[in-house]
Amino acid sequence: MTLEELDRLSKDELIALVLKLAKRTAELAERIAQLDNERDNRNPPKANGAPNWVKASVPEPEEKQPRAEERPPDSWGKHRPHGFARKREEPTHRTKGANKKP
Repeated sequence: MTLEELDRLSKDELIALVLKLAKRTAELAERIAQLDNERDNRNPPKANGAPNWVKASVPEPEEKQPRAEERPPDSWGKHRPHGFARKREEPTHRTKGANKKP
C-alpha cells in the first residue's frame, strides 16, 4: 500500500489493518521459532563447542627427519656423475623453411 492509499482509509479500517498485521507478525514469529527448533534438532551442537571451520588439533610427530639442506654433507646420499638428460644426437634430415625461396 502506498501512503496515499493509507490516507484515504478511515480510522476503523486503519485499526483493522494494524490488527491484521499484528496477527501476521505473530504467525511469522511462531514459524521462525518452529524452523529454529527444526534446525537445532537436525544439527545438534558439538560437544566441544568448536565451530565447524576449526580443524581438530593433531599432535605433532615426535621427531622429524631434517631436510637435505639441514643435514650434514656426508648424509646427502650418493652423488651421480652426470644428469639423466637426453644427449644431443645428429639430425637425420634437414628441412628448409616454408617461406624461404631456394
